[in-house]
Amino acid sequence: MCALKTLIGGWTTSHRMHEQEVLPCMFGCRNEADVLGHYLVCSPLWLICSQALSVEAPLRIGERICVVNPSVETLQLLALCFQVYHTQKLVPKSLVAFTHLEAIMYRRLLLSQRELLETT
Repeated sequence: MCALKTLIGGWTTSHRMHEQEVLPCMFGCRNEADVLGHYLVCSPLWLICSQALSVEAPLRIGERICVVNPSVETLQLLALCFQVYHTQKLVPKSLVAFTHLEAIMYRRLLLSQRELLETT
């Protein structure tokens, strides 16, 4: 679902939602606005999420949004980026505390799913 929402521009950025004030990047990038186009290349967002999943983030946008060389890992990475962005926007907290906690929780969920699949 996160990949589909990304493909159709469904992130709830302040730009897309026509908020009174377009916010800056949620992850601290200077001179970058709260727009989907930026988040597809936002280094802090992709670095945090790729490290949390122990995968390498694709460099090309087509790969990041899973239209070029899609894989389960890339879909999981995109889903985590989507979730981290939306939680960060909806629940303002310390960026470091939030992303670390979110990443740990998501990784545990993925590991649990893998273990379940391996035992069945």
